[in-house]
Amino acid sequence: MKKLNEIAYEVVDLQAPMKVIVNYLDCIKFQTTKAKNSEDVALIFHSLVNNRGLDNVIGTLEMLSDRAEELSERILDYSDVEGTADERA
Repeated sequence: MKKLNEIAYEVVDLQAPMKVIVNYLDCIKFQTTKAKNSEDVALIFHSLVNNRGLDNVIGTLEMLSDRAEELSERILDYSDVEGTADERA
């Protein structure tokens, strides 16, 4: 059971980068609602591309996806081990 608790804490650790991305996207949304013309929107898009904002979001989402997959595999491995132990008992 201890190993499963450790995995649960690792899942919780995934929330911080997710919240950062949500905050970042909220800021972009706010900027677009305040844009007065197409030049303002173009400036927002320009900053997303040139300041690597989109690259950072994509990289973080890829990392989160890989980490979630790894943790789900560990949970499945844990349940397989527990199921085998239950069958022996």
